[in-house]
Amino acid sequence: MACAFHRHLREGSLSPSQFRQLLDAFLDHVEAGFWTLPPVDAKLLRRTALPIGAAPPTVYLRAGDAIHLATAQDAGEREIWINHRHMLAAAPHGAITGRSA
Repeated sequence: MACAFHRHLREGSLSPSQFRQLLDAFLDHVEAGFWTLPPVDAKLLRRTALPIGAAPPTVYLRAGDAIHLATAQDAGEREIWINHRHMLAAAPHGAITGRSA
């Protein structure tokens, strides 16, 4: 979330003040338990490597995206709803179906 907020700051759709407010609200929500965040452990890192290893060189897959796909699959999800063309292209390589609204 912090990276997504920062991207919007970098692209100019958020002011520094808005960025800080969103980041602080997110961290407050994490602290309050509104988000369920799986631990980053050796199992997750191994699972993250699978879609990267299965993807051809033409698939653009960032580290955060690979972690997102792996955690969705580890949570038992068969599909992931995303509006991100690179993750949609990479999802099948992680044995998960990408859907977009």
